[in-house]
Amino acid sequence: MRTGLLAPDRDWDAAVNDPFLRAHQIGVRMLEIGPRLSPLSIRDQMFRAAVAIDRACEHRLISKESPILIVGGGAAGGAAAARAIRYGIEVFLVESNPYLFYRQDRCPTRWVSPTQYDWPAPHAGEHEYPWHSIPSKENIELPWRAAFGEELAAQWNLALRASQLRRDSGELHVLTSTDFEDALIHQTTRGVRIQARVKLRPKARRFLELPLFSLLLFAMGLGDEQCVVDGHGGPAFWAEDSFDRPQLGLKRKPRVLVSGGGDGALQDFIRLVTGKKSALEVYEGFNLPEPAKARLEKAITWAEDHWQRSAVWSTKRWDCKLLHNLHVGYAEQIEALPPEFWERQPALRVPGEFDIKLIHSCDHFGPCYALNHFVALALCKLLEKKGLHPIQQGRRVTKIEGGSCGKLGCQGHSHQVSSIESECGRARGSQVFDEGVFNVLVLRHGIAPPNPLANAPTTQIRQMLPSHNPWGVEV
Repeated sequence: MRTGLLAPDRDWDAAVNDPFLRAHQIGVRMLEIGPRLSPLSIRDQMFRAAVAIDRACEHRLISKESPILIVGGGAAGGAAAARAIRYGIEVFLVESNPYLFYRQDRCPTRWVSPTQYDWPAPHAGEHEYPWHSIPSKENIELPWRAAFGEELAAQWNLALRASQLRRDSGELHVLTSTDFEDALIHQTTRGVRIQARVKLRPKARRFLELPLFSLLLFAMGLGDEQCVVDGHGGPAFWAEDSFDRPQLGLKRKPRVLVSGGGDGALQDFIRLVTGKKSALEVYEGFNLPEPAKARLEKAITWAEDHWQRSAVWSTKRWDCKLLHNLHVGYAEQIEALPPEFWERQPALRVPGEFDIKLIHSCDHFGPCYALNHFVALALCKLLEKKGLHPIQQGRRVTKIEGGSCGKLGCQGHSHQVSSIESECGRARGSQVFDEGVFNVLVLRHGIAPPNPLANAPTTQIRQMLPSHNPWGVEV
C-alpha cells in the first residue's frame, strides 16, 4: 500500500470506534473479511460482508456519492456487493477468476449446507439460509439452500442479478479476470479517498482506469490449498472428485490415504467411508435411542461452547491442550453410547469396496465442526469393531514416492507414503514410518491465505459470530 495522506482521516478514526470495523480494519479505509478470520464458513463470510457494509453506511464511510471497491467475487464479495447496491451505492467488484463464484461453480461433487454444521442446534437439518425462525428474512442477501457446488453458484448468480433489479439499486460493475495490484490513499477536497490499481489479466501491461473510492473491502478467497506432497496428491477440496463412484472409479480395489485432522479431511473421510453426501445424513442414520441422543447432544453443546470461548483467547501453543481435552471428551461420549448403537448401523463401504487410512498430526483432531468430529470418531470405532484400524494419530506425512503423476493425475497410481512422529504438525523425532502403498490420495494439509497488502497482519484473528445478523438493519 502506498500513501499520499497528509492529514488525519477524522471520519475513519471515528468510524473505527465501532467494534466490528475496528476488528476488520487493515489500513485507512480498508477492511478485510477474508481467510485470516475464524470461523470461516460460507455463511460466516456472508455475515461479515453484510455487517461490514451496514456499519460502513452507518458511519457514512460510503454513500450514493462515494463508490466502494470490493476485491474478491466469491460468496463474501458477492454478498457485500449485493448489500451495497441495496443501499444505492455504486460498486466495483474485482475478481481474478473468469467469473464470479468460480470455486463452487467448478465443483459438482461437493454438497454444501448452510445449517448442518450448527449441529446439535435444532435447525441443523433445515438446509436453507435463512431458516424459518430467523427474523427479517428479507434482510439477508444471497439466500441459499443446500446444494452441490455447481448449483450453489447458480443460486448466488440468480440472487445477485435479482438484487440489481430492485428499485433504486446502485450500479454494479463486475471486473473478472482482473488482479488487484495496490492502493494509494489521497487527501481530496471531498475527504480521504483511495486510488486502486487493478490489471485486466489478458492485458496485464496496463492498469484499468477506476474512480476514487471511499472504502476498499477485501473479500479474497481462501488462498492456496496444501494438497500436494513431493508433487503427488489428490483433488483439491473444491475440485470435482470421484468419491461417490463405485470403487472410486478404479478397476482395482482402492487403498485410500486421507491425511489431515481438520474439517476438509474429516468431511472427505466420512464421505468415503459411508458414500453419503453429508455428515448430518450419516448421523441421522445412526441407531441412537432418543434419551441417549439427548444426553449426547447436551454434552457436546457444552464441550463445544467451552472450546470456542477458550479458543478466542488461546494461541497455537495452548491450542494443543484445549483440543486434546476436547477430543478426549468426544471419545468418552462415544464409549458411553448404548449397546444398540453398535448393533444396527448403516452399511459402510469399507472394507468391502476399498481400504482406508486416516492420518493426522497429533493425538487429537484440529479445530473442526462438532458434527464432523463426532461422526468421524464414531465411524472409526465402528471400523475398529470390525477388526480394522483406520486411524493413525500423531503422524505427519513427509514423503510420497510414486510414478510420474501430477496433482490431477495421481489417482489409480501406486504411491509409497512415509511419515514422522509429530505433535500438532511439529516433528517429535527423526524416525521415519512406512505407512504403506496407496493409490488414492486425499491430502488436506491446510490453506495458505492470501495477503491483500504487503504490510497487512498475517496472524489469524479468532472471533465468535452469531448465526445470522441479529441487528436486522433495514435498508
